[in-house]
Amino acid sequence: MNVFNQNKFPWLKENAQKAEPKENLRQMYAAQLENIVPSKEKLLDALDTSGMTLREEIEARYDILNNPQKPIQIAQTSPLEQTSGMDENKQPENPYIFSKKMRNLLGELESGNDYRKINTNGGGIGALGKYQIRRDGFKDAGYINNDNHWSGKNNIYSADDYLNSETLQEQSLDDFMQSKYKQLQNNGSYKYFGYPIRGIVDNFNITDTGLLAASHREGAGAVHNYLSHLEKGEDGRYYINYDQISDPKTQEMFKRIETRLRRFEK
Repeated sequence: MNVFNQNKFPWLKENAQKAEPKENLRQMYAAQLENIVPSKEKLLDALDTSGMTLREEIEARYDILNNPQKPIQIAQTSPLEQTSGMDENKQPENPYIFSKKMRNLLGELESGNDYRKINTNGGGIGALGKYQIRRDGFKDAGYINNDNHWSGKNNIYSADDYLNSETLQEQSLDDFMQSKYKQLQNNGSYKYFGYPIRGIVDNFNITDTGLLAASHREGAGAVHNYLSHLEKGEDGRYYINYDQISDPKTQEMFKRIETRLRRFEK
């Protein structure tokens, strides 16, 4: 299919995974765009290819380019609306929006699912709420400005505003995870997506939720550091050779990252 310019669409690569097309591919558009998207160029930009196989992405883009399109209404669904009625095990189309099951697991590990939890260790504003997000995390998600004042995003002007609203905490998790998702993409961590890992406790595969949960715990840079130390074993699985890591703190950090990757595999 030579309708695509490979320089313009770098997602075309050899030996990509193939699968049967999904239904309703047009629904996978980025929610942050304007309500009305009037042009094919904007539709291509709006297409959210997260989780698509190469074949699915090609077919979705081909469909946009070769079928007449009238202005399309993009559904404006809030993160909470996407998760409130969600099946406990079903993962949404946007990989940075955790399922109810993953939210409950993350909240349990971080705070015992306590929306009012404050951890003052580490200085600054501490770690806040159900998901124990810290100042830098709020900055990444746009809730705190570079001058360390609350930005007013989603009407959050203080730590109390945040702690007093379960709804806003759930919404802010999606914003936080979206920022981590972009960081993981930018630092090359997603090239390890799907890698089979021979872990210390058990075998697992690298997944979206695993990468995001690990970056929530240790940061996207630390996750990439872990991934860049993987070695391939004779069984085809990748592993960390801890004998080659002399720093005990790095060893412990890698073990924490591996635990998150395994526990949040799916």
